[in-house]
Amino acid sequence: MAKEFEVRFFPDRSFDEYLSFLISKGGKVIKDYSFTDHIFRGDDRDFWDLRRRILRIREWKRPVTYSEVLFTAMTSELGVKATIFEGKVKLFQGDFTTCIKLLEEMGFKEWFSVVKRRGHLVEMPEKFVLALEEIDGVGVVGELEFHVDDPGEARNLISKALKVIEIDEGMTTHKSMPLIAAEHLGLLSDG
Repeated sequence: MAKEFEVRFFPDRSFDEYLSFLISKGGKVIKDYSFTDHIFRGDDRDFWDLRRRILRIREWKRPVTYSEVLFTAMTSELGVKATIFEGKVKLFQGDFTTCIKLLEEMGFKEWFSVVKRRGHLVEMPEKFVLALEEIDGVGVVGELEFHVDDPGEARNLISKALKVIEIDEGMTTHKSMPLIAAEHLGLLSDG
């Protein structure tokens, strides 16, 4: 079973400037999107640690308008975020109100939101895709994601891709986007 391995990075340019840079290197926008991730957790805050588990409602704004309940379980392997399952597990899809009712009925409460105002998937000629996103309260964030079995192979693919897009490996993080947002919002000091 292939895992999802990913790293995030923070370009030192605006969204439009970095997108123009990627296009100048032969990149092509293959998807335009926007969504809000509503992060939920139960009463056991240790269990719902954002470094290990994330439960969210993804409220799509574009290109679709439905919502999904998604669960992610993860670890870190060789400095890269790795999912335990094959990426995010879709538990339910429907309208936003029904998604909220479902999680509340199961005892979960909304904690905070991550608003991705705009995002693009950019396919590079070197045969990889990266996400470039503008996120409220965080700024411009890039993400590289590979679906492979071996963490060493993932690390190698990520290193090659980072060279192509001119991002230093020391400027990456394996933290999930909800964890980064929670840190920016000062939400982790309460336990």
